[in-house]
Amino acid sequence: MTETAKLIALVRSLGGDVSAVDSRLDAAVAKLLADRAVARLVVNRPLGGAAEPGSPFHAVLEVVAAADASVRLAGEIAAVFEVPCRCEIYTVREQVQRNYERTWGTCEASPGVKLIATVSRKPGLTLAAFKSHWSGVHADIALANPVRMWRYVQNVVIARSDGASPDVDGIVEMHYRDPEALKTRMQVAPVETMRGIEDAQAFMNLANAESIISVETILKDEPQ
Repeated sequence: MTETAKLIALVRSLGGDVSAVDSRLDAAVAKLLADRAVARLVVNRPLGGAAEPGSPFHAVLEVVAAADASVRLAGEIAAVFEVPCRCEIYTVREQVQRNYERTWGTCEASPGVKLIATVSRKPGLTLAAFKSHWSGVHADIALANPVRMWRYVQNVVIARSDGASPDVDGIVEMHYRDPEALKTRMQVAPVETMRGIEDAQAFMNLANAESIISVETILKDEPQ
């Protein structure tokens, strides 16, 4: 079995020409699809076609590839995106806390909506303590919410592509089968939802979090 690595690329439009950013995104996707080192490719675009106010991201790419090709691929992805956009690429260690059973094909939009957010630890908390709490106590609280996440993935950042990228500790993926669940979870399950928020406030620096509500499309998914 080939050792693999996962890259997450956060694409920012920087307020430029959206069509130009889309063109660069399409070019990056085409390049990755043609690369034999890439085993899995997922593109996440904003729900409704445009990012919500306050969201800085135009799209998010997820790439699982042969580990010995990850540095090359990160460089090639970054080279595609220039002004009026920027791409921040992180190498992550993925932990799937809950997974869906996929019944749809590649290149079809996945059902539901997916919240992707950067997370950082509170000042004074060690990275080891952050990772332990996130994957243990916090994951248990999140998975116990009756407003059920369909898929829940914690990505611990192990490397940044360059020093200009924000220094975040993780990237979370929260996928809901029901598109309304993300909006109504506080009304439907206020106690459990507030418990999750309060726990996050205890070990995360939420002021630095950035997010996108997206629609996922799996473009490539080969056995690893």
